[in-house]
Amino acid sequence: MNLTSMFDRICSSNIIIASQQRNEPDLTYEQKYEILNNLYKTNPINFIYRFGSLLTDDELKQNFDSNDDYIRQILNSNRHKRSANRRYTYMQQLIADGSYFSDEAMKERSPLLYEQMIEKYNDNETKQLVTRTANGPLADFYMEHLEAINHQERVEKEFENEEHVNDDDDSESESDDDDENEQKYSSTEKNLYRQEFLAIQKEKFLNGEDSNIDYTSIDNNENLDDIKIRERDEEEKYFDDEDPYTYINEER
Repeated sequence: MNLTSMFDRICSSNIIIASQQRNEPDLTYEQKYEILNNLYKTNPINFIYRFGSLLTDDELKQNFDSNDDYIRQILNSNRHKRSANRRYTYMQQLIADGSYFSDEAMKERSPLLYEQMIEKYNDNETKQLVTRTANGPLADFYMEHLEAINHQERVEKEFENEEHVNDDDDSESESDDDDENEQKYSSTEKNLYRQEFLAIQKEKFLNGEDSNIDYTSIDNNENLDDIKIRERDEEEKYFDDEDPYTYINEER
């Protein structure tokens, strides 16, 4: 069992290893190491409870009883947290890149939702299309016309797949009402719809619902690990309710 590397990683992090008074000097590396070693020997369950998410699966399997139900729960929990954190980190990279969460890309992935929450409240796109058509070559108009037809076909197809579709008369009535009320939406309200639409797109990505994404490669990519997130998780765990295993060990 390679305990040294496991302890070294924890000591090198910013995680709180032991509570201290305000004016006490910081623990030395040797003191941290000794505290970890003692806790590991006397109460391994509490050790995992405190620092489990900083450990690799191999360390959990090699240095603890992997047949223990609690260990299996930790392994599953860590795996889920790592996947969630890696997806979040990857999503931030996509947002910074700007293309995946652009209007064009989101419209391509969710045409019906985009039309319901963005397009039908925004007449600027239509005005811009008319301007570009008037000032641009005929080829531009033809290509944009084809794109509009393709988008409309995808919207209609997605709409047909909805489980609860209103009757044709109701749809026409709602369409007329939307046309009459469109101008009543302020820029603030339109922005709220846009933010809600973006939040839905982010949630779909994090939940693994984007069919064009290889989630397996993201979930298994160690380069996406954010040590700050892992340390924050450990700090929150440290200040949770007192662990009952601590008292079990003390009573013994």
